Amino acid sequence: MWSKQGLVVYWGTVGFSLRTKVGEKLQTVIEAYPEWAVSLVRQRDLEKLAVTEAAYTKYGELLASVPHAKELLSSGKKYIKHNWLTAENLATILQASTELIQGQGEQPPERDK
Repeated sequence: MWSKQGLVVYWGTVGFSLRTKVGEKLQTVIEAYPEWAVSLVRQRDLEKLAVTEAAYTKYGELLASVPHAKELLSSGKKYIKHNWLTAENLATILQASTELIQGQGEQPPERDK
């Protein structure tokens, strides 16, 4: 699924990250650590991921059903601990992150002048 979208799964020694190519570099979208936590995309990560505000707004809406996600993002925190997640919450985070990256470089439609 992700490889068809140009995303790369990078396996580390204690978890994995999902990365996307921005320019000539791979940038991390999400990190997952089986024994600890999963990362969220913060507002300050948008520029390095080349994601629009509109795509990030949609990301936030998708994450609204994940307990603690909104509070963590509002406070600038990046990681949500596993004890706060269900399998459904994790699936929502993965889906929201994938959809966020689909919004890379999209520009809002121009309004008629």
